[in-house]
Amino acid sequence: MSLHRFFLDNQVIAAEKEAVFPLRLSADDARHARVLRLAPGEHVTVVDAAQDYFECEIAAFDDALP
Repeated sequence: MSLHRFFLDNQVIAAEKEAVFPLRLSADDARHARVLRLAPGEHVTVVDAAQDYFECEIAAFDDALP
């Protein structure tokens, strides 16, 4: 089964300093993740602003983040 793919418009994952950090999804992708009922522990594919591909694990959802 293939992983769900999400895109980051303004975030470069390689530039992140922490081991766990928020992914700043577009509003459409965040809504898509909620519709898919993704849960912590699931893996997704993320394409960042540098066009690099990463497999990421969902740690939590926080709608309060900018």
